[in-house]
Amino acid sequence: MLRSSLRQPLILGDRQVHMSMSMGLVEIDAASAAEGRTESLLSDADRAMYRAKSAGRGSWAVFDPDI
Repeated sequence: MLRSSLRQPLILGDRQVHMSMSMGLVEIDAASAAEGRTESLLSDADRAMYRAKSAGRGSWAVFDPDI
């Protein structure tokens, strides 16, 4: 839903702005959340995002610790 809503142009004054996004996803379980691993989870999501960006515009990737 988020990706499809961003496909619609944004109207700014008399201009249409088109956006795209790349997403990096990380799986989280209750134990990770309870351990307060916020920084490492954000870092993992960031690494996945850069992997998605390398795959091309509008891509997404799930963090894989083996990569």
